[in-house]
Amino acid sequence: MERQLLRQLLAELDPEQYDASVAEAKAKVVAAKAAVTHARASFDEAKLAAARSTELAKNGLLSDKELEAAIAAKNRAKADHESAVANLSIAQATLVAARSRRSKTLITA
Repeated sequence: MERQLLRQLLAELDPEQYDASVAEAKAKVVAAKAAVTHARASFDEAKLAAARSTELAKNGLLSDKELEAAIAAKNRAKADHESAVANLSIAQATLVAARSRRSKTLITA
């Protein structure tokens, strides 16, 4: 015979601040996802521009300085994308922590 244990609620902490923290963390995740999308698009655009610049430079139609600028822009865009991905990870971890704190507002026995 299976026996179900029912836990009795002993106390509940005011969850208002915890709910607000969860909502804020959710919003930060949404913003971080948008930043990743934006950074990825910028990186893709910079990669294409650098590839075009490389071809133009091979044909003598672009100066070394312009090619270097295109490659530097690509590298900056890549770093921006990597930073956005890291910020998304931080936002997701913050959301997990906020949800964990919120779940601890119910004290049962």
